Amino acid sequence: VMQSSTVLFAYEYPPVPGGIARLCAELCTVYRKHRFNVCVLTQRCDSPRSQTEPSDVRVSPERLKREWSAFQWLRKQPRDIPVICGVWYPEGLVALLSGATRRVILAHGSELLPPVERWRRPFWAVLQRWVLESADLVVANSEYTRKIVLAVAPNARVEAIPLAVDHERFTPGDRISAKRRFDLAGKRVICTVSRIQRY
Repeated sequence: VMQSSTVLFAYEYPPVPGGIARLCAELCTVYRKHRFNVCVLTQRCDSPRSQTEPSDVRVSPERLKREWSAFQWLRKQPRDIPVICGVWYPEGLVALLSGATRRVILAHGSELLPPVERWRRPFWAVLQRWVLESADLVVANSEYTRKIVLAVAPNARVEAIPLAVDHERFTPGDRISAKRRFDLAGKRVICTVSRIQRY
């Protein structure tokens, strides 16, 4: 495996769907576009839509086996290699336990909320605080998420960096033809670009 200047460690990575996977893929694209040497550490997916390079590392998708494989791989890397973790758990925890000394954790929101199972909450809170506060930086996707990070890990070094938009891909189009296309002429339209999930 090639020596990398940065590791992007994210199990949620294309072709896995979702916002975190998309964000991690876009980060990797920008790194590589600007010729940064980045290696993606993710789980194996048997899909032709996989976006990893031949030099990237894909581990088993089975729980526990994937964490153990990622831990073993990280242990073989230089301790000071920067590791960007897609979420605090399990990636942030695995990176911390592996001895990686330079860790950045991406914070999105829902993964910071308490687990549904009440018996897990005290242990989870201690683990979450330890992982977040030991990171060099936690990057929150909004000011709201930054406040959640500080609520669960008051001593975390956290910065809010709002998500960017690819202005070449997402550009305003012709509203009249769009309304016609979706049969919305004369109708009031409300749109939300988010997930609605009960907690």
